[in-house]
Amino acid sequence: MRRRSLAHLGTTSAPPFVSAAERLRGQRRTSARATGVVGVSASRAEEPSCHALPARMASTNRGGLAIALVLLLALPRVAHAQAVPDPDPWWGPDKALHFGLSAAISGAAYGFTGAFDERRPVRLAVGAGVGLLAGATKELLDLAGLGHPSWKDFTLDVIGTACGVLVAFLLDVFVFTPLLKPAPVPQPG
Repeated sequence: MRRRSLAHLGTTSAPPFVSAAERLRGQRRTSARATGVVGVSASRAEEPSCHALPARMASTNRGGLAIALVLLLALPRVAHAQAVPDPDPWWGPDKALHFGLSAAISGAAYGFTGAFDERRPVRLAVGAGVGLLAGATKELLDLAGLGHPSWKDFTLDVIGTACGVLVAFLLDVFVFTPLLKPAPVPQPG
């Protein structure tokens, strides 16, 4: 079913609920009749060409496109200028210290426990417990007013403890155990 155009109203302005394509059809119809296009049938002159519609729509929307482009380029700069820097960034130098010291403390506790107990689960538990205890103690002291408490610091304490215990465990299983294994004694036979 073909839509009815607004050319019969005798005006080129259209109500706001009319689509851009209908407005363009009405304008083309009026201009084709007014200029008396030779060699074009009435039905052909009434319909817009498929190439003219995008060009017409682009020329009417250039102002809006320019405003949108300026806003898209300007808004990130305004937001960046108003952003307050994070006083406790994830990649701050103190985070590396929390990670490294927790890893070292937990790995050393794992190794020290190996001198007293041969069971690996006990060594893992003591290494992890000492590493987490050191990190938690530091954050509680910060909370008491001796520093700046931070959940990010404690998160890196936990990650450092896990890495330290893992490295100590892997060294125990793959390096020290094979080296310390007694050589088999040959049986006289």
